[in-house]
Amino acid sequence: MSSIDCGEVFIRTNTSEGNIGILFELDLVYKRTSADKISEFSCGWTHLPIFNEDGTPIANKNYDLAVSGGTPYEKGVEVDPSISRRASSNPLRSLMSKNKQPRLVFKLAVPTKEQKDQLDTLPDILVGSLCYLPSMSYYRQLTADAMLRDRLNMQSTELIHSPFLVTFPAITEQPDLMDVLRSAWAERLKVSKRADKRDAEHMKEIFRQVFLESVYSLHHLAGLPPYKFGDSEVEQTRLTEISQVTKLNKSSKTVLASLLSTDVTHKPFDVSELSFDVLGPFCISK
Repeated sequence: MSSIDCGEVFIRTNTSEGNIGILFELDLVYKRTSADKISEFSCGWTHLPIFNEDGTPIANKNYDLAVSGGTPYEKGVEVDPSISRRASSNPLRSLMSKNKQPRLVFKLAVPTKEQKDQLDTLPDILVGSLCYLPSMSYYRQLTADAMLRDRLNMQSTELIHSPFLVTFPAITEQPDLMDVLRSAWAERLKVSKRADKRDAEHMKEIFRQVFLESVYSLHHLAGLPPYKFGDSEVEQTRLTEISQVTKLNKSSKTVLASLLSTDVTHKPFDVSELSFDVLGPFCISK
């Protein structure tokens, strides 16, 4: 399943405030052909508090919530008021109309032991796609190793040589490249020995290698347009470019096939590709 089609998300929070909840907004992306512009609009929203009135977490079960219109700051706005207007004169029709208003059905579940271990490596407050969880966990562990274990001075803000740490955050913003990474990682896990899988340090290094071999060079392709959600033309162009290079690397069984090929053009090299800044654009500034 592609990242875009994955409907499972994880929610991690360390707060116990009673007014915290999950806000769902249903959006529709469209393209105005006259102006050649991609836009989106809200089709409705709903909200689920994650704590009961007594302060205990809500139950893990299926939820069926009514979708409201307007904005979260407006109360009692229906998505389609015409349904209520047509049904107001007939009591039976009014009863039936309640089932015609849109509703959102989803399931709240407890993470598995493996997922919980991975979630424990992430920041205290984070929402993300569940299919990204293993990759994000490895990134956090490797970042911690580079900043805390492998440095003589943990207070230093000097640049760290690591193309992996520099590039990974940018890859997470491109679902098609994340699909390539997830596929390559799944293939590597299939051929890994059980003893290797139990070695956490070994698996972290293998993940770093898979990342560099699968998506690092793709990210720097000259012909790869910036990812734009909802733009089918851009997505198709990127798919064609990524497929050609990926196929070339697989047939030659090495990423050097595309790096050394005269048919593949990459962006000019910049030293910032290798220099991880602990105060970079993806850090949390206070």
